[in-house]
Amino acid sequence: MKRFLISLLFLVGIGLSANAYEERNMLLGSITKEQLRDVVVQHRQWMPYPAYADRAGWDKFLGNQKDLYIRKGEKYLGYGWQYVKTSYYLAYETTGDRMVMQNPYEANIDAVGFLLRAELAEGKGRFIPDLIDGVVCFCEMTSWALSAHLVSHQSSGRSIPDIDEPVVALRQSKVAEMLAWVWYYFHDEFDKTSPVIARRLRHELQVRMLDPFMARDDFWWMGLGDKRQVLNNWTACCSFNAMMCFMLLEDDADKLTEGVWKSMRCVDQLLNYAPADGACDEGPSYWKGNAGMIINYLSALRRITAGKVDLLCDPFVRRMAEFYVHSCVGDEWLVSFADAHARNANTTYPLLYRFGAEVRSPLLKAFAARGVRLQGKVDFESDMSPCFYSLYHEFENLWYADEMQRYDEPIDRPSCVWYPEAQFCYLDNRHGFFLAAKGGHNGESHNHNDVGSGVFFIDETPILADAGVGVYTRQTFGKERYTIWNMQSQYHNLPIINGVMQHEGSAFHATDVKADTRRLSFSADIAAAYPTEAKVDSWVRSYRLSKSGLVITDKFSLAEAKMPNTVNFLTWGRPSVQHGGIVAIRTEKLTALLSYDAQQFSVAVEEIPLNDKILAHTWGPMLYRVVLTARQQPTEGTYRFVISK
Repeated sequence: MKRFLISLLFLVGIGLSANAYEERNMLLGSITKEQLRDVVVQHRQWMPYPAYADRAGWDKFLGNQKDLYIRKGEKYLGYGWQYVKTSYYLAYETTGDRMVMQNPYEANIDAVGFLLRAELAEGKGRFIPDLIDGVVCFCEMTSWALSAHLVSHQSSGRSIPDIDEPVVALRQSKVAEMLAWVWYYFHDEFDKTSPVIARRLRHELQVRMLDPFMARDDFWWMGLGDKRQVLNNWTACCSFNAMMCFMLLEDDADKLTEGVWKSMRCVDQLLNYAPADGACDEGPSYWKGNAGMIINYLSALRRITAGKVDLLCDPFVRRMAEFYVHSCVGDEWLVSFADAHARNANTTYPLLYRFGAEVRSPLLKAFAARGVRLQGKVDFESDMSPCFYSLYHEFENLWYADEMQRYDEPIDRPSCVWYPEAQFCYLDNRHGFFLAAKGGHNGESHNHNDVGSGVFFIDETPILADAGVGVYTRQTFGKERYTIWNMQSQYHNLPIINGVMQHEGSAFHATDVKADTRRLSFSADIAAAYPTEAKVDSWVRSYRLSKSGLVITDKFSLAEAKMPNTVNFLTWGRPSVQHGGIVAIRTEKLTALLSYDAQQFSVAVEEIPLNDKILAHTWGPMLYRVVLTARQQPTEGTYRFVISK
């Protein structure tokens, strides 16, 4: 019966399209604005953490993490605040380099964030002078937005900040939220030095964050304009940061209500766009900023409404939370679709455990608790990142420190996980073979042209790889995006048809997408992901897991055969061509065998040097591409490949 219900769910989901907009309006449907006005908690009475002067409270709350907080802050005593030059902003336009601006700026963000945390932990005033210097440094900046984000948010389209056009953007809103915590905890302490400091900070937060958030509806991430605008992690992050600023700063009940209400409108739009199956089409690397930040938002919303608005236990939210665990391949690797990173080097188990507790997911709790046991400690340090995470995010994790060390339940992971709307399929044969394959379309957020591609692991070792994303530049999100090799379909595990790669855009998509729980198989017709010059009527890519390996089948029909087809496989292990239609793929841990019909294909191996810092950190100095070129040019046919130990 259970298998029948799962199969039925698969069949129902097959016809759904990715990123379909559905007006769920989960938040606005749960309460009216008038009702919100009656329940919103005023004057920061929602605050569950100790007051700055409550030393015993902080000692108890931080526990054995107190020394960690102090050590992190001590590194920034006497910190030399970095000036972000105008030429650094302009570099985004002239060379495409965004990091020359981001690196010194984000170093300043880290300095303020860790000084804030250290002073809360120690409470002796030792970090206050440096914190004041940092606050004034930020107040003197024209904008808190990154150069890359100013281009898309300022009407000028330029990367130099315009003092007359304050924008609410991703990093800008994160800095505002961090500085709102600084103001909340230390405005009285700053007044002991000079009342000018806290007054200036409060003014800047008003004109840079609270006012533009309320005055403007045209920031794309709000989703309040064109319903065709695909939303992503920006909406979750910016909305959370904006609401936290109102929660920490606003004393007027009507303005507080309006601020919370508008953030709810924005998050509702994201939830309306989100796949109903809970997948994150930006890839699991963006899960923390997307689904993870939605959970943070809902947690904070529950606090500011005294529990009257609480969607954390909604099954839809739980599915979103569990997506990350399903995307983990062992303890080291992630499914690296879209702009994801393949190496899972920063799994934050306290965060996962807290989310599991809040959404009532035994899977998340068991996975996180196992990770804590493997690490031999509760690692809160991995979640300490002022540039990306909120103090709220960190402090909420601390509540579960003892519980996660005691929790010891088995991890119940299914052998097949199917996301019918996003069209992601994860298959595990319980004999060491794991496959992740996708349908979808080439207009997804943070898209790579990868419709029909898959990644394959043996004993938690990547055999067929997806390179993921490298260092962000102007080209990454500009018109030159698909000139970057790892965004192209020819560097995914896909065919080149009649000499033509897949094309970007939501019009280029998979059709007839199917998943089978019993056969552990996935298939999709990927013909529509290629432009007309590919002359392809049908190309059904199929994957099937067995006890002995992975079978990949391409069944195709072409309107015309102009050039030999090629089928490409990207590998982490070094391939070597053997006799009899075998390519051995050697990794440090094992050797896999890729079998093909030597009468159908000639084979070549290409080295792909990884000069990109992020890709090299993930994979090492090299990836490889196995290029199988068809010897004949039929208009119909079937190709078959087998990967085994």
